[in-house]
Amino acid sequence: MGTKPTPTDPDALLSLVQRVKENYQEPPPPPPKRGKKRDFTSLSFLLLAAVAVTLRTFSDSELRKLLEKEERLRRALGFERVPHRTCIGRRLSGLVLEAEQQIALLSQQLVEEVKPEADQPKGSAIDGRIYKAQGPKWHKSDRQKGLVPEGVRNVDTDSKWSKSGYRGWVQGNLSRRYRWRLRRSPARTGP
Repeated sequence: MGTKPTPTDPDALLSLVQRVKENYQEPPPPPPKRGKKRDFTSLSFLLLAAVAVTLRTFSDSELRKLLEKEERLRRALGFERVPHRTCIGRRLSGLVLEAEQQIALLSQQLVEEVKPEADQPKGSAIDGRIYKAQGPKWHKSDRQKGLVPEGVRNVDTDSKWSKSGYRGWVQGNLSRRYRWRLRRSPARTGP
């Protein structure tokens, strides 16, 4: 009998990295910024964050030591060289928006691909969090008129304004952000 891999087993980490890569969706390119181009991709740091969660370590120096020691893992993450400790810390702390965007893109894909039959249980949105809409904000008065202002591009026309006690006013769209939960169909009876 084969042994079950532990989360710290390098092969288990490599298979986790491979699964995340398979589900990664390339986000739309951001507008060009001034200054030096980034040496490492967002995907590399998203994969490193998944490894950090698995290993339960978020110390940038520990992650750097891991990348120095495990060359196969470093190459699988897409790092040609080991990033500096401060670069790891900065990029991981700024990863929240990119991770939210991946969640949004993946949930959009789920909504498009999963079409339950009439007799199957339905899915429902139970996550009350609003994720920020992609693109610029669309003013309420323009939204009510159905008018996208001239010169404004990439407006998420499906988004809505919502107020959160934690984040304040956010333009986002709940209808695309799902966590699936089984619910009994009204025609069914019994436990």
